[in-house]
Amino acid sequence: MAVRETLERSTLSLLETNHRVNLERALKPSDRMGGHWVQGHVDGVGSIRSVKKQGVAVLFDVNLPEGLLHYCAEKGSIALQGISLTIASVQPDGITLSVIPHTYQRTTLQYAGTGTKINIEVDILAKYMERMMQKYSGGLSRDESWYRSHGFS
Repeated sequence: MAVRETLERSTLSLLETNHRVNLERALKPSDRMGGHWVQGHVDGVGSIRSVKKQGVAVLFDVNLPEGLLHYCAEKGSIALQGISLTIASVQPDGITLSVIPHTYQRTTLQYAGTGTKINIEVDILAKYMERMMQKYSGGLSRDESWYRSHGFS
């Protein structure tokens, strides 16, 4: 059973019996951290535009739902299907991820193809930064030029 919020923000309602999902144990406070903070809170559902082999890597070109792209930065962090990944590049309408063989072979990404709907979790630090910037700016929405003029790039 899932609550409405989960069903509306994720691909959970699309799952069928025996559908594969990624599961990972939660990090203990005493564990060494080698990636970024993935909370398991889905921010929206995206879709895969293309999957291409590039040497040993697999490139995923991904559409993001409106309102999530501004949290993305080249070499920044994102989670797809609960998998912590690094963004290879950002385009005006999506992102590209270069997935290493170990990750590709041990996750459900190996079964994903063009058109596959995927859960997106943007970096929590980017969300907090945005929230703090809204407070700093008096809650007003600012455009990119305003941030640049105040020392942000």
